[in-house]
Amino acid sequence: MSTKSIDLKILIKRLLKSPLMRINQSKLLIFFIAVVMILLSYCIAGEKIIHNLSTIKIIPMIVALLLGGIVVFINVQITKIIKKISWLKYPSSDNVIAREKHKKIMQKGKIWILRIFSLCCLEEVVFRYFIISKLITFSFSVTFACLISSFFFAILHLKPGKLIEYTFLGIIFASIFILTDNIIYSIVAHFVNNFIIYIIKCKIVLREESILIK
Repeated sequence: MSTKSIDLKILIKRLLKSPLMRINQSKLLIFFIAVVMILLSYCIAGEKIIHNLSTIKIIPMIVALLLGGIVVFINVQITKIIKKISWLKYPSSDNVIAREKHKKIMQKGKIWILRIFSLCCLEEVVFRYFIISKLITFSFSVTFACLISSFFFAILHLKPGKLIEYTFLGIIFASIFILTDNIIYSIVAHFVNNFIIYIIKCKIVLREESILIK
């Protein structure tokens, strides 16, 4: 085997093990998952989405945008109240691990925003459109359907310490969908909520990094 071919193999191995390549692979995986989630959303509720896109109105859209932002701050207050109640105390979390997790999320940049959007689409289609519509079809009340879908939405986030906050979010998004009969508005509200949380996490990481540098 020639020296050139050996050098080429070493170079390829080094490239594959480099941090840049790992980041690109990670971004590619996120992009692939995002596309799959968007396609799944379309498979489940394609006709509904297309119809709702053609019936969007300015005022409900503005309300959805505002609600998406407002619920972030309401949930912050709910979290503060829950932390003061002894029997509802959260399990202790490692701040260092959380900070590193947020740092990795921030490094993914724009591709993570695509992931947020695609996840919002899929969650709204499954928990709001599919579950609520099916429960109403089986003669359950709208209120019951809203509560059940919101509860499952909270459980499937796999964060026991935030069950109340996620249930509250589910009720808000479900109410938007039920009142407007338009899945686009609940997707928008959900995306705005998650995007603001993403920005907050990025700011926390940047602030802590600047403190460490000082």
